[in-house]
Amino acid sequence: MKEHKYTEALQEVERVLKSSDSPEIMLHAHKAKVICLCRLGERQAAVSTGDISLKLAEDLGDWDSFGTLTIYIGVAYSLLGHLDEAMRRMYVFLSHLHQYQNAAKEEKTVWYNLGVFQTSKGDHAEATRSLDKAFTVALSSGNHRYAHGVRQSLIDVSLRAGFLDRIPMLLAQCGKYFRDHQDMESFQVSWAHYVRLRGEYALSTNRTRRARLVATRGLSKLEGSTSDEYVMHELLSRIADHTGSPVEAVGHSLAARTCAIMSGRSDRETDAGDALLRLSRSYPGVAESVDQHYIIML
Repeated sequence: MKEHKYTEALQEVERVLKSSDSPEIMLHAHKAKVICLCRLGERQAAVSTGDISLKLAEDLGDWDSFGTLTIYIGVAYSLLGHLDEAMRRMYVFLSHLHQYQNAAKEEKTVWYNLGVFQTSKGDHAEATRSLDKAFTVALSSGNHRYAHGVRQSLIDVSLRAGFLDRIPMLLAQCGKYFRDHQDMESFQVSWAHYVRLRGEYALSTNRTRRARLVATRGLSKLEGSTSDEYVMHELLSRIADHTGSPVEAVGHSLAARTCAIMSGRSDRETDAGDALLRLSRSYPGVAESVDQHYIIML
């Protein structure tokens, strides 16, 4: 339904571009075209159109449009796999920060994007600095919900990098936020992520019993939501693998893949399939011994 909406909008934009020679109208039409192309997944077309739009915005001195377009183009480059160019675009946005009015509110998003891109490149120290900046900017603008999401990303990066010292404080802050905001939008999705991070931290500090307890309790509370159950099954599979329990590891991995299929998440289905393949190679013949309980309980 949403795809149809953007397709229709794109057709209207093309009509406007053919019928108008006003630079201002053309800029806003090009801007709308970039957004529609990004939403439709046509990223290469989006970056090509985006560069035309940026030149128009710069010539007209429309810096808010320039800033918004720069973010969209940067994200499109990241999804095309061009992380260096994606980061360059984020820094371009920041270099014009003093010229924005409405676009200035996206500073937190740009720092967050930089943190995500740097994490993907394995530059965890820089990613931590960028996410810290995103967190600070979000808090200073009073956007505590956004700051909460950034805090969870900081925990994730810290786990990947082995920066474990700051994690207990960050987890405690996340826990307090959940207690104080149980009516927030997307509570369960965010809470499932938080539980995974708690389990990951316990596993990283060799507290496997604690990790299993956290994940098992999380799974029981998330019953009925296959998308969120996936997160717990994936974690429980890795915990079982870590403790040398192959049947349990394969079982939870199989359950995770089933959850991914049922929730329509092809990306997760691929990840779970890769995990199953790795486990089957590590533990030949185990898959045939997996109890049907791992499927029935779904």
